[in-house]
Amino acid sequence: MSDHTRSLLLAFVAVALLCGLTTAIASADDPVTVDPAVATAIEAVRTEPTREAVAGLIAIDEEIAGRDDDASQKTQALTIQVLAQSEDELALDYVRGVFEAKTERRDEAAHALSLYCLKRPRNPQDWRYLVRSLPLIEGEQSRSVLRALARFRIRATKAKWLRQVILVGLPLDVDGQSEAVALLSQWAGTSKNAEDAPLKTLADWQQWFAGKYPEQPAAALTLDPQNARWKFAELRTRLAAEVETPERLQHGKAVYEKATCSKCHRKDGFGEQWAPDLSSLGWRLQKKEQLEATLFPSHRLNEEYPTFTVITKAGRVFNGMMLAAGGGEIRIVASDGKVTLLPQTEVEEAVESNRSSMPDGLLEPLSYEELRDLFLYLDHLGPNADTTPRAGE
Repeated sequence: MSDHTRSLLLAFVAVALLCGLTTAIASADDPVTVDPAVATAIEAVRTEPTREAVAGLIAIDEEIAGRDDDASQKTQALTIQVLAQSEDELALDYVRGVFEAKTERRDEAAHALSLYCLKRPRNPQDWRYLVRSLPLIEGEQSRSVLRALARFRIRATKAKWLRQVILVGLPLDVDGQSEAVALLSQWAGTSKNAEDAPLKTLADWQQWFAGKYPEQPAAALTLDPQNARWKFAELRTRLAAEVETPERLQHGKAVYEKATCSKCHRKDGFGEQWAPDLSSLGWRLQKKEQLEATLFPSHRLNEEYPTFTVITKAGRVFNGMMLAAGGGEIRIVASDGKVTLLPQTEVEEAVESNRSSMPDGLLEPLSYEELRDLFLYLDHLGPNADTTPRAGE
């Protein structure tokens, strides 16, 4: 598409939005009200996905990206689905690029890719994207991704992936849970021992997982502590509407230190380096994942920073991250950031824990304004942010 054509198209979109011209168009979930220019572009890609039509719809998607009103968000979800289902390589590369670069759109990009993969499950990279999306997807997105993953002749064998399928399936209806069970059976296989009962429900799979992977967190949904001051659902809704300012970011950095995050985590050169660097957190995790990881630190464990219970020959017990220190010593970093050096010869036993060394309840003493600015600071990508995909992500 020429720059002139692109400019005319975007001008048409802007005028249509400004004038409030709308039309209803069917999506995978429910009718979405869009302006005529968008409806025309969508229909062009649906009926004849020429390179020019695809480029035009991509231009529209880019134009409305970042708008947080409900209509724009629904339109973005629809446009990216239509692009993926066009099966055009330019469109598919764009959808994959959205997954990689637009953190808050990863769930809708994965949903769009799943619709394509239900027909064409042939690209292993798409399989990896769908697996990476498991902590993000909800509702109809979940069912579509589960069905698409089952179309690939690839088995996911990591415990964290099997656990995540159970977690994805638990909130779904009976049909959705059956799709999760089918994928688990495909990935994990079934016992050849005739005496073993078949795993027919997610409850069966939860029990199986607990027995096979006792070092992993239970495959159960998170629950707010009964007397918790801050609840996940409430904070997720409130924080989603907040906007960063320089003053809020500066205050958030102070809260980062007050909440003791800096005792273990570094962000943009500030803080210790015992635990994962958080400089790129806003790129690696969606906002809801950041909140979940803070409120429920043991819900998903970081494989690179396991927690151990260490027992010395003298009977002393230490809990925390266990790191090599050199010189025949190990370093134990406790939940409060306290570091203990132990000679390796004094260690009687070291057992990996299914609890994070990050303590529960870190947010409880904070006011809402402090919480708001802390998460704005965590989400902000500063000069040290690394947005290079890592193996396994």
